[in-house]
Amino acid sequence: GPEVVDVLRDVLPRGLDGRPAGVPVPPSPRGRRRAARRALTRHIMDPLLERSEANRRCFDCQTPCHEHPWISVQHGIVLCINCAGSHRALGVSVSFVRSLKLDRVAAKELAYFDHGGNAAMALFVESNGGLRTWRALSTEARYYSPVADLYRRRLEVRTLGGSDLPNDLRVVTPPKSLTVPALQPKRAAKWTPDSTASRCEICTKKFTILRRRHHCRRCGRCVCEHCSPRECFRPIPPVVKPCRHCTKCVAVPGESFDPRFSNAAS
Repeated sequence: GPEVVDVLRDVLPRGLDGRPAGVPVPPSPRGRRRAARRALTRHIMDPLLERSEANRRCFDCQTPCHEHPWISVQHGIVLCINCAGSHRALGVSVSFVRSLKLDRVAAKELAYFDHGGNAAMALFVESNGGLRTWRALSTEARYYSPVADLYRRRLEVRTLGGSDLPNDLRVVTPPKSLTVPALQPKRAAKWTPDSTASRCEICTKKFTILRRRHHCRRCGRCVCEHCSPRECFRPIPPVVKPCRHCTKCVAVPGESFDPRFSNAAS
């Protein structure tokens, strides 16, 4: 009866505000404002994410990420949470990442994505060196490359309403904190015999009649066609003719054969 309820109210522990345990605390005005801003961000971004199928996948690794999308503001692209972590290491001056579910995204930051998008950057990279070559590089080599710097500058001009788009490639020097660990030591050249290689030494996919064996002429790995595409072919001095390289050997920052992806050759 009512007497039992009164007794339980006195016995149940109470919070600092005198509210009985188990009773939810209403959000503060500040919390309600944050929730409203996140809801507005999703209301604006959802149509942009649905505008292109490419925006439903991470630009870097192609993993579906439409349920928990992150964006790189300067590039106007969608990323998964893992690649967003890699972008954070690049520095906010190169790639400022925001979560569309957890962070408050400003209108100016959303404008970058409205003028960009995954498909737009993919088209730009494809016409300036090739997308497969781009994805063969490490994250540091990709976004500190002249072609990525040019795309960032062009996207900024379009977002701010300018019409004089830059076309010059320039050298981008990464900070020392990135250049030291990024220069991974090469594997010593060791030819892997076909008889001992049942799987690709990079993607570990099994070799079949259709997935044939190939060898990287620099490290000697036995790899598949996907892990040693024609875009990765380059010469080994003193031989001038380009020969097969695997994506591991091409991915060493500063050693790309295409000057648009290499600061050293710019």
